[in-house]
Amino acid sequence: MQTNRIFRYYDAQLIEIARTMQKHFNTHEGGFLEFDSTMSRSWLQDLVDAAWEARIDDFERGYIRDNTDLVVQQMEECGRVFRKARYFIRKAYDKDDVRREQFRLKTFRRVRFSQSRLIYYMNTFCKRVEDHRDVLTAQGASEQFFTDLMQASERMAEYNDEQETSKTLRKAFTKERIGTMNALYKGLRQIEEVAGFVFDEDSKEIDLFSMPVMNTSSRGSDTEAAAIPEQVTDESNPSADSPETVE
Repeated sequence: MQTNRIFRYYDAQLIEIARTMQKHFNTHEGGFLEFDSTMSRSWLQDLVDAAWEARIDDFERGYIRDNTDLVVQQMEECGRVFRKARYFIRKAYDKDDVRREQFRLKTFRRVRFSQSRLIYYMNTFCKRVEDHRDVLTAQGASEQFFTDLMQASERMAEYNDEQETSKTLRKAFTKERIGTMNALYKGLRQIEEVAGFVFDEDSKEIDLFSMPVMNTSSRGSDTEAAAIPEQVTDESNPSADSPETVE
């Protein structure tokens, strides 16, 4: 399926254009069917329905956002349980630099903002803490402390996996949506072309099936608008003009 947009409209604009043209098409369906027997109202309705269903919606955006929020929250939770562990480790090995150094406490500061590095660190750190469970317990660490530490590490890895999965799904959703919108655009261009055969050149009906010119002022320069077919833009959010690329 094609992954580059072949039109310059926002998705919402293209659907609006399609619905307006659809009303006129249904009125003159007979003339189009007489010229091309495949151009029925059900053919156009299917294209419009598919485009409407494929548009990016709040659920898709929310799915991505929720997973990201969970990862951020869990990174913060890892920081909280780490600080508790550090307290007991320092208390247990206050005068034993060699033992204390085995926990690599200073490393946490360098990895705490990196998901992959934090996951690896927490996994190793938890194993080291478990090896010293008896000593840390003797210093006052509760059973709940060990449980919270292990859960924080496991959930960090779990939420990160879910986030990566959601990114993959987002690419699949985007690719499918672009292909569907391109199909609608091609259908509208087909109607525009065939209208020239169905109606006389000086007929007012021809204007009813002409695709409106894109107002490039909302996109930027004409050069930027002309480059749209070479990139994928998040058309569903008029406030977001950054390229949306599908690899």
